[in-house]
Amino acid sequence: MKIDGIVFDLDGTLLNSKKEVSEKNKAVLQMLQFRGIKVILATGRNDIYVKGLAGQLGIREPIIACNGASIRNCQSGEVIYHKFLQPKNVQKIAAYCFIHGYDFTVSVYDAMYCTAESQRAEVFHEYNRKVEEKFRIPIRTMVSVADLVRENVLKMFIWQLPKNEATALEAACNTDAELVFVSSEKGGLDIADIATSKGNAVKILAKRYGIELTRMAAFGDHYNDISMLEAVKYSFAMGNASEKVKRAAQSVTRSNDEDGVAWAVEKYLSK
Repeated sequence: MKIDGIVFDLDGTLLNSKKEVSEKNKAVLQMLQFRGIKVILATGRNDIYVKGLAGQLGIREPIIACNGASIRNCQSGEVIYHKFLQPKNVQKIAAYCFIHGYDFTVSVYDAMYCTAESQRAEVFHEYNRKVEEKFRIPIRTMVSVADLVRENVLKMFIWQLPKNEATALEAACNTDAELVFVSSEKGGLDIADIATSKGNAVKILAKRYGIELTRMAAFGDHYNDISMLEAVKYSFAMGNASEKVKRAAQSVTRSNDEDGVAWAVEKYLSK
């Protein structure tokens, strides 16, 4: 089959349980790029949390970040697409989260806002301890709505929110149906503008490159990946994905701890 571009989710897909890219997966990515195939990263993360990894892997394509709210070339700084949350919705969600004592983060370009004593923020602090200074994430602490920027917010994320409380949050904050709520990892809830999805971002990049979606493939493992799995012709759910994600994909590969990306690329996409 002829493939011109492949989109890879990160956590649970390209990355194993140790948050590392295996040697087999690295080799496959190098092979794809050598053949002129576009290798695109699509993640729920803020792209400042990804650009170091992209550099290590030699990936020069723009990064789809914040579940599709941003497409940016982190080398040149060029923003190809963005979809910000409306300031009124940022205000409403943040106020609700502070009242209920939720551990939440806010993604803007080149920074992360985290609540004081946030357990989730430890992920970013740990990352910063491991990388060069130029790749570190600026972390800003917020103790009230007054500390939070309301403009140019790409995504909000709530950590360890019980399902019944997620339903109440959506009912309270999405009265105008302007928001999308999706899980990008176990225990996490992402909130973005209703027009935001990885699938939409993949279509935007495909058009920019002049690539038909029938000549693209995608790999994912979680609910926020479903839209992009449905957008392309060749879609692969990881062996560790939920049944809903597997049903959305054309094929199921091995798990992220079994080099599922490399296995599927070598078996189906490299011939």
